[in-house]
Amino acid sequence: MSDHTTVALELDDIREVIQLLGELAHSDLTLNQKRINLLRGISRLTQTDAWVWGISGKFESGKKSTFSLSHHEGFTETQFAAYLTVLEKAKMADMFAPVLAEFASATSTLTRRRCQFDPDGLIYTDAYSEWREIGLAPLVVSLTAVPNGATSCVAIYREYDSPPYTAREAKIMHLILSELDWLHQEASAKSFSKKVYALSPRLNTVLNLLLQGSSRKEMSTYLSISPNTLSGYSKEIYKRFNVHSQVELIRKFSIGDGGDES
Repeated sequence: MSDHTTVALELDDIREVIQLLGELAHSDLTLNQKRINLLRGISRLTQTDAWVWGISGKFESGKKSTFSLSHHEGFTETQFAAYLTVLEKAKMADMFAPVLAEFASATSTLTRRRCQFDPDGLIYTDAYSEWREIGLAPLVVSLTAVPNGATSCVAIYREYDSPPYTAREAKIMHLILSELDWLHQEASAKSFSKKVYALSPRLNTVLNLLLQGSSRKEMSTYLSISPNTLSGYSKEIYKRFNVHSQVELIRKFSIGDGGDES
């Protein structure tokens, strides 16, 4: 199994990477739009079907990390809700433990294909059948440290039966994501407050559904919970972030303070 760090890119690949980096560096777009265009460019170069970009709390051994996913594309609403629900499960922390352990000692952006931290292909076994239902499996994950112990996380997926990403494709992703360090740093830990760290896995899932604009009816269906239970979760989240509505919550996260700068 080749590692992307040992792969030399062809000249055509290098030209494509330089062009994408140049377009973003000289663009007048907002930071959020630059992030979206960056991942769209990576998707075009690597035949990617879906991706997410967000901020995670500090990774601790044996503990599930909380996160806020600020951008995603390529998912249906139902598929994204199922994706968030799967990430709640404790066994997912076990699957990602090797790459997180490696990242703990990394000094720069770390990019890994699924085969590098799941060499036995557990994702394709019945124990992880949820991924088959979501319809995603081939994956590259890229992690970059940002202030206050938070992590900028990018996860890039192909459809379940698609071929795995190659070392060349991971090299392209790594070059782009590591060269534009300011895109990660300006995400800032401000967008990932101490209040997000303290959320339970279920509240973390509800938070991300609220941030993507899902309706109460949709969230109740996605999570198989009653409207009253969902209402209780939502009110708890609004209280924690000092807002009174879903619109206020989305605005608070979109401007980057996450409701808590202390």
